[in-house]
Amino acid sequence: PPSRAAARAALSLPQQAALVVYTGGLLEWKGVDVLVDAARELGDVLFVIAGGMGADVERLRARAGGMPNLRIEGFQAPERVPLYLAAGDLAVVPNRARPAISARYTSPLKLFECMALGLPMVVSDLPALRDCLAEQEARFVPAEDARALAAALRELLADAPARERMRARLLARAAEHTWDARAARLVRWMRERASAT
Repeated sequence: PPSRAAARAALSLPQQAALVVYTGGLLEWKGVDVLVDAARELGDVLFVIAGGMGADVERLRARAGGMPNLRIEGFQAPERVPLYLAAGDLAVVPNRARPAISARYTSPLKLFECMALGLPMVVSDLPALRDCLAEQEARFVPAEDARALAAALRELLADAPARERMRARLLARAAEHTWDARAARLVRWMRERASAT
């Protein structure tokens, strides 16, 4: 992956800014509107949202109303996503509590991308996300609570040692979540089920 400085240069992002990134879809249950509301409370932090298509991007831009500390970049080719993550100080996964897919059944690829890069995250406190991350690997906040999200972001941005501890834990676990490791677990699970019948 590129260095933080190289990623920021490639994306024309300021080198010294505190930077929070979100990558992924902009469907309502992804909770990105909550992130926009949190960004309003943190005017000295730069937020970059990379992802989404057409009407979803326009809806979010309208909600943001030209906030100077928020860039909504729209869809990005998959090979550009690591640039955004490498540029960030923190990533956010602000999923909503409803529908059930958001709370219980999602397994967002972005969690594992952040893990592989050692990028600390602030995430909604939902069963699906707790299934993927331990308490020391992310900061959990109540879903759909922009103030709690803003407070957690502010606190973690101000605490470099906490981010470094989180980074080390994420990197240590990353090998468990490669495509090969996930495939091996799935095959093992299927074999166990097949032998039980």
